Amino acid sequence: MNSENKTLQVLLLEDDDVDAGRIHALVSKKALNYEITVARTCSNALELLRLKDFDVALLDFHVPDGSGLDLLTELKTIPAIIITGKGDVESAVRALKLGASDFLIKDISGMYLHLLPQVVEESLARKKMYQEKVEIEQERDQLLMELKQIKSQIPSERA
Repeated sequence: MNSENKTLQVLLLEDDDVDAGRIHALVSKKALNYEITVARTCSNALELLRLKDFDVALLDFHVPDGSGLDLLTELKTIPAIIITGKGDVESAVRALKLGASDFLIKDISGMYLHLLPQVVEESLARKKMYQEKVEIEQERDQLLMELKQIKSQIPSERA
């Protein structure tokens, strides 16, 4: 589960009350440490993104004023998982190319709900590894600059 044991702030873009209820029931049943904020439209989700920091976003593919894909550029570093009832390979590939962390299909049996906590954890782990990679690269670049500076202060030896 949530390895840092803090409450995950989850943005859920979902216009269907039944589907939103199923996710809330999952969180309750599995005692997931999630605080879910529901947006029913893309414009509502954008408003929430300006008001609150989220750790992860669960985005329905189709809502009345657009698609969860429309929000991917606004999420910046927030991992986004696209959830759709009408999934196909082309949609999944498009979502991943646009920056989604993962893509789940709402199946009638609700199997996607069993996968959701693991997918959330994996998305957060990938984000953490990416952030660590960026920090290491920045540290490396800083050390290289310092090394160049030190080398430039050492008089060259002439034989």
